Amino acid sequence: MASGNPDRENVPSNVRKKMLRRENYKCELCGGRGIEKGGNKILEVHHQTYDPEGYDVHDEENLTVLCIQCHNWTHKQPQQEALPIDVSEEAANKMLPHDFEIISILHKKGLLSTPELKDELTADLTHPAVRERCWVMMGLSEIIPDVDEPLINQDVKTGKWGLSGQIDHPERGRIPESDQRLIQRIHDERVYRALERTGDRDLVAEVFGIAPRTVLHKEKRALAYKFPLDALESSAGRPRKEDTDTE
Repeated sequence: MASGNPDRENVPSNVRKKMLRRENYKCELCGGRGIEKGGNKILEVHHQTYDPEGYDVHDEENLTVLCIQCHNWTHKQPQQEALPIDVSEEAANKMLPHDFEIISILHKKGLLSTPELKDELTADLTHPAVRERCWVMMGLSEIIPDVDEPLINQDVKTGKWGLSGQIDHPERGRIPESDQRLIQRIHDERVYRALERTGDRDLVAEVFGIAPRTVLHKEKRALAYKFPLDALESSAGRPRKEDTDTE
């Protein structure tokens, strides 16, 4: 298929098949299902960079599954100078065009819920896809040394997304009051730590009894929220409310 995108000719067939299985035959951005599973999207595997540090260019850590439409748009990468906030080159290289647009929208509009943010975007992303891109930008400070704070954060009271400077009560680093959310954050953090130790997503998926795609999902969420698991486990149960409030 002649398309002008170098990714399409370079990913080995066995790696492509593994990536499609990992993502359950869905585009990571818009959530569209591939024709392999009865959907209407032609799926492709995209390299995040052709010069990764610490792993091979075809390593799954460097790959994402995108439909043709999202893949074409991704290759129209905006310039970091177009952003309304300072973003390092290394951070910009980890971002997709959707992320640039999300930051610009939040800068202009202020705090927005996931549905509100989805409605403002040019691309027709699903709610989960928008939320996941917010997690990625929220977690960049955990994986890039020169990013001192999350590019965006989530408000404790409203659950809305905003640039870090727009939020007085950030969700990141808190111990949630909701038992369901607390259990989720604990599990996310344990999965992420296991992945850090082993570097093997399939092994972690097998140990925790979850799908490899779910491991990736939990990794992004754990990096975003930076749950203080050590503080929780060193205390006698859930800390008192006055100890966990960030207000």
